[in-house]
This record gives sequence, C-alpha cells and structure tokens, in this order.
Amino acid sequence: MTSPLAETEPPSRRERLRERLVGARRRLWRVQGTSAASGAVALLASLLVGRLVLGLGATVQALLAGVILATAVYTLASERPPVQAFGAGLLVPGGLLVVAGAGLPASVALDSVGGGLAALVTVLAIGTAGFVAALSGSTVPEEGELSAATSRAASASVGPAVLLGLLVLPDLGLARAVFGLVAGAFGTAVGHLLASPPDLAPVVFPVLLLVTTLLVGRALRTIPADTLVAPERRAAVVTRLAAAERGTRSVAILALLLAVGLPAVALAGDGPTLDGLRSTLPAAITGPVVGTVAAPALRYLLVALAAAALGVTAVYRLFRMASRASPQSLARRVAPPLGGLLAAAAVAGLLTASGVADTFRGRLLELVGAGLAESFAAFGPFALGVVVAGLGLFAASAALRLLGGVVIITGLKRVFGPSLAGFATFALAAVALLVGAGALAFAVAALAVLAWDLGEYGRGLTEELVPDARTTRAEVTHASGSLAVGVLAVGVALGAGSLLTGAVAVPGVTGLMALVLATGAALLLFSL
Repeated sequence: MTSPLAETEPPSRRERLRERLVGARRRLWRVQGTSAASGAVALLASLLVGRLVLGLGATVQALLAGVILATAVYTLASERPPVQAFGAGLLVPGGLLVVAGAGLPASVALDSVGGGLAALVTVLAIGTAGFVAALSGSTVPEEGELSAATSRAASASVGPAVLLGLLVLPDLGLARAVFGLVAGAFGTAVGHLLASPPDLAPVVFPVLLLVTTLLVGRALRTIPADTLVAPERRAAVVTRLAAAERGTRSVAILALLLAVGLPAVALAGDGPTLDGLRSTLPAAITGPVVGTVAAPALRYLLVALAAAALGVTAVYRLFRMASRASPQSLARRVAPPLGGLLAAAAVAGLLTASGVADTFRGRLLELVGAGLAESFAAFGPFALGVVVAGLGLFAASAALRLLGGVVIITGLKRVFGPSLAGFATFALAAVALLVGAGALAFAVAALAVLAWDLGEYGRGLTEELVPDARTTRAEVTHASGSLAVGVLAVGVALGAGSLLTGAVAVPGVTGLMALVLATGAALLLFSL
C-alpha cells in the first residue's frame, strides 16, 4: 500500500501546458455556438452595408481594426507580463488602422457634411462589429476586464514617448523643437477651452462637460472616501457617494446628447459656431443656450474640476502602487510600456527601411508652415516613424476609452458584447436607409435584433451551465426560431410596403421604413 505522503513525479512540461490551455479556455474562452453566430451576423451586416457605402477595401480595413483591438484587449486582460506586452504591441497596428479608417469620413466631409457623417457612422459600426465578433465567445468584454485592458493600453503610450525622448535628448535642438511643438499644442488646446467664446463653442462645451463628468466619476469610484470619516458616518457617506456617482452618469448621458445635438443644430445654420446656434434655435431658448455654451466662468470651473479629479486620482494611485509594490506587480506595470516601446521601434524601423517615413517627411515639410517646417526638419525618418507609431497607439487607447465610456454611461455589463453587436448592426441599417437601400435596411434591422438575441442567449448559457455542457440542440432551436421571426418581420414590412405602393420593393416609402426601424430600435432598447 502506497502512503499518500509518498513523493510523486512532477507533471511534465506537456501536461502543464495542457492544464494551462484548459484553464484559459474555461476562464476566458467558453465558446457557445449562438455567441459565435451573433458575431457572424454582425460581420455579415457589416459586409453588406460597408461594401455599398465604403467599398470592400475600406470595410475590410475597419473590420481588421476591430479584430486587432479585440485581440489586444483579450491579451491585455491577462495577468502574465509577456502576454500584456504582446497586447500592447498589437495596439500600434490596430491604432494605425483606426486612423486610416477615420481618414475616409474626413475626406468625404470636405465635399458633403452629411456624407461624411454617414461614412463615420459606418466606419464606427463596422469596427465595433469586428471588435465584438472577435470576442463573441469570451467573457473579456465585461466592465472589469475592459477597464483593466484600457488602463494598460493607456500606460503602453509611455513606451513610444520614452523612445522618442531617448532620440531627442542627445540633440538639444531637436529637444527644443519637440518642447516647442508640445507647448504650442497645449496652448492652442487651452485657448480653445478658455477663450470667450471659442470658435467651436457648440463642440467644445459639451465635450468638455463630458470629459469632466467622466473624470469626476472615475475619481469617485477610485478613491475610498468612506474610509476617511468616522465609522458611524460611513453608511451615510457611502449612500451620498453612490448618489453622486449616479448623478455623474446622468450628466454624462446629457453631455453625450449635447455633443451630438448642438453641433448638428449649429451645422443646420451658419456652421459649428455660436452664430450657427443663434440662426437655428428658437428665439425663446437662444439666449440661455448660447449664454451657457459661451460662459467663460463655467468653462473655467469645468477645467478646474477635471484637473482636480485627474490629479487626485493620479496621486492616490501612485500611493497605492508604492504601498503594494512587489516584483510581480512591477513586472505587470512595466510590461505594457515595454511592449509599446518595442512595437513603436519595430514600426519606425519598417517605415524607415521601406522609405515610407522619408517620403512622408518630405511631404509633411511641404504642407506645414515655415515655423513648423523648421521644427519638423530636425526629426529624422526614424524619429518621425516613432511619432507615427505613438499616434497610432494613442488612437487605439482612445478607441478603447470610448468603449469603456459606453460601459460606464449606459451601465451595460453582462450584455455588453451582445448590446454592442445589436447597436452596431442597427446603425448600419440606419445608414442603409439613408443611402436609399430600403430592402437592405429592413434586412439589416432584422439582423440587428438577431445578433443581440443570439449573443444574449449564448451569454446566458455560458453563465448558467458548466463549461462542458452539451447545448447544441437548444442553441440550434433558439437560433432557428430567432431567424424565423426575423425573416417574418422583414416579409411583413416588405408586404405592407407593397400593398401601399403597389410595388414589390419599397425604397420610396421612407416614412414606413423609418417607422419600422424606429420600432425595431425601441424593441432592442426595451430588451436591454
């Protein structure tokens, strides 16, 4: 009889690798067929509408940006430093694709503002669909994991900055040029925020209000203010802090609506300025709205609140990081910036070796003014490549921050992935309606509801059942029923349009299509 205390052979390397893969699959990648189908539906809608509005090349580019960012989030959510460094490196190509995707709507907007907005909505929806599709079977897009990945993505931006500093500091002239550019950009930004009134007041004010509200809400969630008061008062303080956090969420939603509504109203007049608001708004509310948007004291207060919230949060995190310092935590802190630095160096090297950086540098010197040309002339091709890589990483971090802001503002947690798939697909349906593809708009609207329903059902199975449970029959039955309902809804809508117009297709019945799409949006929101 063998004693239980007897020594046993340690597991082999292959067995340890197998255990890690099984554990990773059960923790982060418990794929359900309906979850994968939800992502596939979003991809199908993206290809159908994107090919019509943007072209196949731009559509694939936006989808690829979403997939790369999703992979970066998945890897950045890991607790292993090498995996985090790899995820930070993925942010650079993903961010460059984001910047390239934003270039098409900007070029279209030069000829038509409405066309530029439609192209922008299409690019954002397609990128979101690619992001959700890549993570359709994962639990990573929840609030906690996405928040951790977003924070690590922001810290990865330190890497290119450090590399650029190493290139700049030995050359004092180049260092002065960089500091001059940074100071000029900072002065321009502060001038637009605090000028009375700024040139783009209908845009600046709601964005400033949104950023300030998000920073204040973040400070309320980060700093344990209840521990600073006596024990008998903590319950009351916790209640007040919860109420304040709910208030910041409501103000953030209002600011987001204003950020969309005020520029749209101003553009209907004389442009995105105060004169545009005055020429469009009713006389009864023109004075209060313009006075609020242009009030310098209010902007001073918002900037002060944002700076205070950001400073207090940063100081608290520094103290907490110092108190919990360990080799493991230090490695996790260093991994994202190191990955960003290595990726920036690799991208800059590729751009320099291929001659792209030198060509881009020459064109940039031709486009900018004399003052900026003298500053940019000090940058060599490799340093300019590092700047380009840093901008790509910043764009990727900003995109992930936007997704994190959606989670905070809307309160979506458990159904974050399915909801994003549904909203992105429905936005594509609205774009199809705007460009006159009525039948396609109906079909994509049905796909939006189908994508949300399949994703939510798959997420529910993942949470309620054990990982190895056999659910194929239930998933196929549910997916078949959802598909049948979607096909029936599209058929009824097209049939109603045919009865009203006497035609088979209904691209001309804009009111009916808008009513059906609005009904679908209401049902989708009600389901949340």
